[in-house]
Amino acid sequence: MTEVLQEKILRHIAGGGTITSYCRKHKYPNQDTVFNFLAKESGEKFAEAVARARERGTHAIAEHVLTITDDKTIDPVRAKLMADVRLRLIAQWNRRTYGVKQDLDPANRLTLAELVEAAMRQHMQSQPLLDITPPAPPVNALEHTQQPVPVR
Repeated sequence: MTEVLQEKILRHIAGGGTITSYCRKHKYPNQDTVFNFLAKESGEKFAEAVARARERGTHAIAEHVLTITDDKTIDPVRAKLMADVRLRLIAQWNRRTYGVKQDLDPANRLTLAELVEAAMRQHMQSQPLLDITPPAPPVNALEHTQQPVPVR
């Protein structure tokens, strides 16, 4: 692969595109050619450049997510799906910036017993407790239990 072609692909990736979308749009090179070149030792510098370009491209994708969510012409359910897919993708491609932060401090970890207890507490709060109070007698039943009034 020529350096000019590599540079074009890198610019496309840095703009939020993918290798596959570049190859599909330009009809050359075939995506297999690019992926095979990445896998070869001779493509090691290109592979590193792709990783850097992909990291820059995640910022472009994040900006595109804002455009999607602000676009009132897109069905809200579809917009949410489109945004979610892109956010998940950039979280994998750029974990340092967009990935889920995990607290690895042992002081903040819960034991399995604490997790189970917290889940049970949450479940109990969301579920109504079993009501065992007897139901009130029907109105007709009250009429039969009243004492008759003595007649004089």
